Amino acid sequence: MPIASKSLFALLWVVSTMQSPARADEWTAAADLHLARSSHTATRLPSGKIVVIGGYTGSGDTPGSEIYDPALDTWATSGSLATARDSHTATLLPSGQVLVVGGAHAMGGSPEILSSAESYELATGTFTSRASMQFSRRAHTATLLPSGRVLVTGGIAGVSYSSAELYDVPSNAWIATQSMSADRAGHTATLLASGKVLVTGGTTSAGNVRASAELYDPASAVWTPTAAMASARVDHSATLLASGKVLVAGGRNAAGKVAIAELYDPVSATWSAAGSMVAPRDAHIALLLPSGNVLATAGSSAATFALVDSELYDPATNAWVATASLAHGRAYPAAALLADGAALVTGGFSTGGVTATTEILTIDAIFADDFEAHAPNVGVP
Repeated sequence: MPIASKSLFALLWVVSTMQSPARADEWTAAADLHLARSSHTATRLPSGKIVVIGGYTGSGDTPGSEIYDPALDTWATSGSLATARDSHTATLLPSGQVLVVGGAHAMGGSPEILSSAESYELATGTFTSRASMQFSRRAHTATLLPSGRVLVTGGIAGVSYSSAELYDVPSNAWIATQSMSADRAGHTATLLASGKVLVTGGTTSAGNVRASAELYDPASAVWTPTAAMASARVDHSATLLASGKVLVAGGRNAAGKVAIAELYDPVSATWSAAGSMVAPRDAHIALLLPSGNVLATAGSSAATFALVDSELYDPATNAWVATASLAHGRAYPAAALLADGAALVTGGFSTGGVTATTEILTIDAIFADDFEAHAPNVGVP
C-alpha cells in the first residue's frame, strides 16, 4: 500500500475510534438471593457489603434480610425485621446502621400502611425497633441531612400527605417540621450540595400527577417553591450529578410514560431538557456511575411490564445511549453501586413473577491509552 494511502487509512481509523469508542458493557449473573423479593431495598454498607431488606415475595411480605459479599459472590441470610414490609425506605446513617422507615405490610387482604421504624446493625445482624413516625406512610422519601437527621416527606396512607418530619438519631425521636406546599407520593427527594433538599413531582391520592418542585432548607426548616418541571411525573428517578445539577428521568403521567429527561440547576433555579430516554420507563433504577454517567435500567414501559433495557446518560453530550440489556426483565427491583463501581441489581417483578435473580453490570471503554495496542499497522516498511 502506498505511504499516502496508509496515512489516510490511519487518520480515518483514528477519527472513527474517537467517535465510537469500543465498549465492553456487560451484565453478568451474580448469585441468587435466598428469597425472591420486589419493592425491597438494597444498601451498601461501609464494609462494601450490600444489605437487602424486606420486600414482597409474591404471596406476602418478608421480614428477612440478606447480606451480599462481592468478593465471594455469596448471599448470607441475616436478621429479621419486627414487621415484614415492602415499599419502605432504607437510609444509611453515619453510624453505619441502616434506618428502615414506613412502607406497607401485606400478608393477604388490604395492606397495612406502617408508621414504624427499625434500624439494622451489621455487627450483630439484628434489627432494633425505633420510635414510630407521626404518620403512617408508603411511597414517601427519606433523606439523610448533613446534621445526621433524616428528613421524611409525603407519602400516602389512604390520602396523600404534604407533611414532613425529622428523625433525630441520638434522641430516637421524630420532630415535626414545616409541611410541603403540596401533598405528593411517589415523588423524589435529592440532597443538594448546598445542604437543601429538592423534592420533585409525585401524585395525589386523587391521581393528579404533579410537575411542581420545592426546596427544603434544614437551617430554617422552611419549604420554598422552585421552578416546575416541563413534564409532570410520578415514580421517576432523580440523580445528583457531579456538576451539582439534578437529572430527573422517566416516570409516568396522564399521557403515559415520560421520555423527556430534565436537568435542574440549583444555581439558576431553572430546568432544561436533558434528551429523551431510549426506553421511556417508570419503577426503574437510576445510579450515578464513577464515570459521571447515569445508568437507567429495568422498570416498566407502556408495552412491557418488566424491562430488560438499560441505557446511559452522558452529561457531557446531554444524551442517552443504549447499553447492554439485563438477562431478566425487572420492575420494582433494588440496586446498589459496588465499591469497584459495578452496578448490582436484585430481584423485582419479572416475566414469571417475583424473581430471586441478581445481575452485575460492568462498564469498560477502550480509551486513548489503548491506542497503540489496538491501532492498525500503518508503519512505513
